Amino acid sequence: MEACSSSQVQNPLNPLNLPQIVTIGKTLIVTGNVMEFGEDLLKFCYDRPVDFESLKVNDFDVEELFLNQGWKRYFEVLNGPIFTNLIKEFWMKSRVYDDVSAKMEVDQLVLKDPSLKGKTREEMGLKAYNGTEIRSVIAGLDITITKAHFAKLLNLEDKGEKISDYKSGLHYRKDIKKEVYEDESLIGKSKGLKSNCLVLFKIFISSIVPRSGAIKDGNFKRFTSVAYPRLLSELFFQTKLVKVLRKFYPKLVKVEKALKLDAGFLSRMNIKKKIVKPQNPLEVTINDHLYCDGFLVISEADDEEVIQFFLEKVKETGVDVPRNRVPQAP
Repeated sequence: MEACSSSQVQNPLNPLNLPQIVTIGKTLIVTGNVMEFGEDLLKFCYDRPVDFESLKVNDFDVEELFLNQGWKRYFEVLNGPIFTNLIKEFWMKSRVYDDVSAKMEVDQLVLKDPSLKGKTREEMGLKAYNGTEIRSVIAGLDITITKAHFAKLLNLEDKGEKISDYKSGLHYRKDIKKEVYEDESLIGKSKGLKSNCLVLFKIFISSIVPRSGAIKDGNFKRFTSVAYPRLLSELFFQTKLVKVLRKFYPKLVKVEKALKLDAGFLSRMNIKKKIVKPQNPLEVTINDHLYCDGFLVISEADDEEVIQFFLEKVKETGVDVPRNRVPQAP
């Protein structure tokens, strides 16, 4: 997917104009888990926020490399809460609905009623299908998520290239290896990478293509990895699903936060011995909750009761805004 340059990051309290993920007008669905194991065997691959300022003061100014590729909104999204129980509930009841599934659904209906042959999905009474979907049920609500949701969430165009198409392309590979590796005898191993490339690699496996580490514990339990819990949490928040569920299922929207990736890993990976602390480390972006498109959401001009209600609602999202941070009247 490619970056879209015109849109501005919105206030989390004013959800983006995202396509609905809940099917409106349907009765509540009662269903069991699709997965044939307990949710305790789900293991999160945390998409961690990155403290680029911390890396910059330690001689690795790499943020611009990601911003130039359209990753600005993505890294901003990572600095937010994860709705742990909600994510687990979603995946335990999830199914992937793809081209094969769509064809089988149509074929089964035609088999039951041959007069339906040649009719559209809508004429058969089926939901429209425009590409691969993840379908699930949360608290009886019918949930459908597509690639288009994440494109909109991250301010990207819903298009891109398939990386598999370039798998056999060898034209530039030799030159790239020389650029990336300090020791070409260690090609394929991270310890052979040049320092700046090793830092980029660490960001990739921590935040962009997160890895969970071991998939078994000491009792030889096999875990199932859950990728991008923060990204999915943001989608649930922006589409107001979290707001709806908080009223009736508060335990479902319990919050946790992924550990940020800062320059500390430089010493652990023997890239740098002495780590400098930044003057402005990455923190929760409070201003994103106080402003929308440059306009105040709340200010001292509002009644104290309104201000306290606002601060409580923000706190429920995992962000604690101090009372003294409420701006003066405009």
